[in-house]
Amino acid sequence: DELRLPTVELERYTVERGRSVAPIVRGCASYEISARSPSGRVTDGMCLTLDEYGLYTLEVRAADGRIATATVYSRHDYGWYLRAARKNAVLKPQKASTNNESWYGWYSAFLASKHYPDPELDRLARANFDEVAPLAFDFEKCVPIIMPSRVQNLASFIGVLVDLYEADPIGNASMLDLADRFADELMKRQTPDGAFRKRNIHYTSVVYIAKSLLELAIVERELADDGIYLTRFQKHYASVRAAIDELVLNREQIGTEGEHTLEDGMISCSALQIGFFALTLPEEERAPYIDAAEYLMSIHRCLELEHAPDARMRGATLRFWEAQYDVMIRGNMLNSPHGWTSWKNYATYYLYLLTGKREYLIDTLNTMGACLACVDEEGDLRWSFIVDPYLDLPVLVPDTDRPIRDGLSSSGHLSHQAYRGKFEDRKFGECYIPMISSWYRTGEQLVTGGYLHCPLIYDDHRETVDNQGGACDNDVHEHFKCLEETLLKKCFVICKDGSAEGFGCDVELNDDSLYVYPHEECSQVHLNLDRDLHVTVGTREDDARAGLSMLTL
Repeated sequence: DELRLPTVELERYTVERGRSVAPIVRGCASYEISARSPSGRVTDGMCLTLDEYGLYTLEVRAADGRIATATVYSRHDYGWYLRAARKNAVLKPQKASTNNESWYGWYSAFLASKHYPDPELDRLARANFDEVAPLAFDFEKCVPIIMPSRVQNLASFIGVLVDLYEADPIGNASMLDLADRFADELMKRQTPDGAFRKRNIHYTSVVYIAKSLLELAIVERELADDGIYLTRFQKHYASVRAAIDELVLNREQIGTEGEHTLEDGMISCSALQIGFFALTLPEEERAPYIDAAEYLMSIHRCLELEHAPDARMRGATLRFWEAQYDVMIRGNMLNSPHGWTSWKNYATYYLYLLTGKREYLIDTLNTMGACLACVDEEGDLRWSFIVDPYLDLPVLVPDTDRPIRDGLSSSGHLSHQAYRGKFEDRKFGECYIPMISSWYRTGEQLVTGGYLHCPLIYDDHRETVDNQGGACDNDVHEHFKCLEETLLKKCFVICKDGSAEGFGCDVELNDDSLYVYPHEECSQVHLNLDRDLHVTVGTREDDARAGLSMLTL
């Protein structure tokens, strides 16, 4: 205000279509505010109803001519994004490489199958898994084949097996047995202090090793009436507890992959794993874990676009080195959001469930909205949003003079023509970067390095390959794995001081009765109440006690 510069901001930067937002203007007493819809229609922006899908731009023009802008995203229902992610996981096939980022789309495919079965897409995704997974993992010995020391590959594969099981618990029952055997291999990488390590480097918080193991343990706990699964649960849970207690003890004073700095993933993955584990504990045991997770997320704020008035990047994490590996652009830039931004979304979601602090829920909703906007309105998944206003860099593009035969028989009829790549100088900025796995694929060489100049490393030798098809852009699927766990088919209600507020739902509070009307398909309602209430959701009625609880419909 002292600078007399206009600013415009909102509390919610992503909302469902048909909802209204009320911009907050500061820094000028006299101004006009307008809104441009995704189709280009200009309307008054002071109390804006978002009646189109896509990105709206707000413009504040002060009396002296100075201008401020903000954007707000009108989203589809959450299920639309998970279904789109599955289709993209098939269109942009998963590949066997040195990096789990090359096959992260299996998460989206199998989670979508669990909620929204589609016989043809599910068949193509499973065929890709059956062809590619045995190239990267030995299913007899249950060990990684490529880059065996890369512990996060092993942990992520356990998570994929759990999701494949949950997509069809009867037909895929053997996946839990397989996951248990791979978990035995993973636990060999755990040192006496509780940390999971790649050789001597601390790796618990590189793609959340302990969380992947806990995902398996939680499923085993649900089957604990069978003694085999009870034994497995106890084994895996004890391993997770040791890992989490080590994170609580050392907080940010741990190592990580790459430069050993205060790095985004090291902090967010520690916080999310601590929070996830805390939710499995009795409430009276949670305090030291909540304290550690909140501390870590407080220092993580310097790595977030916490105040950017732009729905495309609001709350996203500051990552700058990923483009050279994921999409082969020869330079660094702010990839915000990047797939790994959703590590932060897990952390803030768990902290909301643990503490009931409204700011964690708002942060989760806004940042997840920025992540979901990586899917365009035609359902095409882009890799990341680039914050930098101007870049002039060599970009990998299809070499249409060198088409190749896709080496994956499972790519199916939905896939695009495959090409080798070539570099062209491109000028770009403040834009989405497309994925390259739609056209840059493995050719006759089925196993590839994760990115350019990345050799294949085996137990007993190192193999140099031409890396045709090597790309890590499927790491964008972390958004949809996170979406499925955090917001899909859920809504949230906060009742404080005699008033009720709904997120993903309308609410009505009459005396001691609360009525909840979800905006989209809903199977769980999270309640944050300051007094006991009788809750009605559709035909379901229940008495809810003061505090935090999840009502399953």
